[in-house]
Parts: sequence; C-alpha cells; structure tokens
Amino acid sequence: MGYVEQTLGKDEVVLMKSYIHWLTMLPMFLSGALLASLAGTAVFYGRNNGPNQVLVWAGCVLLLFGVMLMASAYLRRRTSEFAVTNKRVVIKVGIFTKDTFEMLKDKIESIAVHQNFAGNVLGYGTVAIKGTGGSTETFKYISDPLNFKRCVQEQNVP
Repeated sequence: MGYVEQTLGKDEVVLMKSYIHWLTMLPMFLSGALLASLAGTAVFYGRNNGPNQVLVWAGCVLLLFGVMLMASAYLRRRTSEFAVTNKRVVIKVGIFTKDTFEMLKDKIESIAVHQNFAGNVLGYGTVAIKGTGGSTETFKYISDPLNFKRCVQEQNVP
C-alpha cells in the first residue's frame, strides 16, 4: 500500500495515480550496465592475464556502483506517487526522505503541462499546479501528464 492509500480520508477515492516516467531511469540503467560490463572486463583480465588482484577488486567496486545506480533509479520511480482523488491532489517523492504536496481541489487555481518533443512522443512531462495563494509547485517527468491535468480539471468543475 502506497503513501496515497495510507492517507486517504473518509469517503475519499483515488481517481487517477501516476508515477515518474520509466524513461527517466534509462540514463542510470545504461550507466549501471556500462559499469557492470567494465567490471566484468576488469575481473576477466585480472584473473586471466596473470593474477592481478587490483583489477579484480576494481571490477568488484565497479559492479557494486553499477548495481547501486540501477537500484536507485528503480527505487526513485517506485517511491514517487502522483495522485488525484475526489477531494485533493496528492504528490509524494523521495526514497529515504519524503517530500509531500497535498492541495484540496477547491484551492487549485490552475494547472499547466509542459512537454518537449520527446515528452510528447513518449508520454511524459512537467506539471505545474498553482494554488489560490499564488504558490506554484512543479513536478517533472510525470507519466501521462495530460490525463493527470484532465483528471484535476474534472474535479474542479462545480
């Protein structure tokens, strides 16, 4: 059960839930895979071209860093939640520390979506929510941002 489900109030229902787009993990996964392949190469040469413990240990360290990069990208995506309920917008990001944003639907003044070319083609973008007090909160790399915006707007119709 995620943060959003844990904080639901009485008679509150999740209408839409989104996450950080998978594409944001790609650079960290590719870096992790590159480090893992370098690790394999270092271990191979360290063991087969005359025992060289430095290369073997360097390979193990590279492998550890590669796995850590991939794990942190995965955790970042899995621990970020963007939800619209029938009463509010709830956003939670963070792995070891949580940053949350919650705004009641009647306090939302406007919502904007920005998508560059890649975001438009691949289905991710930045959502900016402006409250009645004038504060604007911006959230990047949300999957299906136009659907998120539509869902918020439908809740604000009297």
